[in-house]
Amino acid sequence: MSRINRPPVLPGDPASAAQLNAAYGDFSQLGAVDQLNTRDSAFDLAHFQAPGTGNGPVIIRSDSANVGTGDIYHSASPVAPASIAAPPTKTVVSGVLSYGANGQVLADGQVLRVYFNLAVRPKYTGTGGSPNIYPWDSVGALGKYDVPVRSGSPPPNAFISDNAHFWLVQLEWDITSSALINWVPVDGAGNFNGVVVAGRSGQSLQTMRGCACVPAWNLTHNRWRDGAILSALPTVVLDRRIGWTSASSGYVLLKNPLTSRTIYGLRLVIHGIYHPYRDANTNYAVLDVNLVAGGNSAELEYDQGNITAIFMREQ
Repeated sequence: MSRINRPPVLPGDPASAAQLNAAYGDFSQLGAVDQLNTRDSAFDLAHFQAPGTGNGPVIIRSDSANVGTGDIYHSASPVAPASIAAPPTKTVVSGVLSYGANGQVLADGQVLRVYFNLAVRPKYTGTGGSPNIYPWDSVGALGKYDVPVRSGSPPPNAFISDNAHFWLVQLEWDITSSALINWVPVDGAGNFNGVVVAGRSGQSLQTMRGCACVPAWNLTHNRWRDGAILSALPTVVLDRRIGWTSASSGYVLLKNPLTSRTIYGLRLVIHGIYHPYRDANTNYAVLDVNLVAGGNSAELEYDQGNITAIFMREQ
């Protein structure tokens, strides 16, 4: 390290070689004051070590992998279909973050941080009939409410939706082998396959780590007053289509004092459509299997994304 004791060079000072060398004589960097010798050498191991530990850099390893199509123009985007029965149909996003034949060990006292994103767009159609039944209008759909309409004799009813349905983009890993054929949810997350409440498949919100939620649609309702619709025509539900957006989330795991774990790969899967559900004191995300019926459809279109994983010391 160098200690600079000389006054700085000021505007108007001479710029001869001898004077500049004298002005910077306290700077002990060998070689040219360029990118390699100055910027790239500005940090050494002491900057990354916890005080008094001597354990080396905090960051052990950092890797990143692109997933999905890699197409930013959305020219031929794949889609994930909505599930019509439990367990949910999971669509695998192409591309993985692989750690090769030996994998990467997450040892005691180490932390894994994963960050992922994926470009997505919800898509859906109605039945095309009269009335044109969209997924949220389907018989048995969760969050669907039948409300009175003040006009008409006798007053008709109208259906509205609570607008709470969503897709899931979920992080999975292979902790078995480098063959990457044994994918399971990360620690703290479930597979959404089991019946959790009221005969419905899903997970409690406490077991949804490593998941990103994507709204399935964006609905508003007009002519609403005092618990009723003023008029059923020309329309009650206003469908505000969702364009391309980013599904992003993170995941953190501290392996302490648990046994070490070897991670061979990370990937993303898409499944849905889910709806909030509450029973007693527990909140759930449950699969709504009644949305696609009678010729309508619901899908999640997706394109490019990324998975970045960082292994680091706890301290």
